[in-house]
Amino acid sequence: MSWRRPVLAAAGSGGGGTLAARFRKLKAGLAELAQNYDVVLLDPPPALGTISLAVMQAANALLVPLAATTPDFCSTVQFLSMMSQVITQLQAAGIRVEYDFCRLLCSKFDANDPSHTMLQRIMAQTFGPALLPVPILESAEISHAALRMMTIYELERPIGTPKTHKRCRTNIDEALGQIEQLIRHRWGRGDTERTPALEIAG
Repeated sequence: MSWRRPVLAAAGSGGGGTLAARFRKLKAGLAELAQNYDVVLLDPPPALGTISLAVMQAANALLVPLAATTPDFCSTVQFLSMMSQVITQLQAAGIRVEYDFCRLLCSKFDANDPSHTMLQRIMAQTFGPALLPVPILESAEISHAALRMMTIYELERPIGTPKTHKRCRTNIDEALGQIEQLIRHRWGRGDTERTPALEIAG
């Protein structure tokens, strides 16, 4: 993708329309890319800076990864609360923010760790149906692939045991399959049925 941080940060500098100008630049770039791709993923930093705000406004869906730890859970709750306030301010300023779907995905989950199981229950109570049911499991295969700057799909052969690799691959397929279903489901619907942007943060 050609829209790098310095380009966006420098766009529209000065004047009251600075933020709107940056948003328009990213959204225009995505509209151009959409002619050649089915899905475009944007991965902004977990902070409400200019880059993240531009991504939030330009995106038509929101996926929040959430590691199964207490600090990650607390910081995510705080972030979503702040995001809700910021989106309200953006909409009041006439900047449209709207998502086809908003979901959270639990990651680094160890089913054998009681603290992870307890935290997953708290996540489900807090976020309700916005939390996807299948988490991404903690796996040495993911860690080994990450050290090589790769995903498990890019590995030519298992780094650990074949059983570990197969278990990890099956889990990732299921977890990402949930997202694919959401995308395919929304492709068949009109704009009038989109989910309000603030629903996830309620």
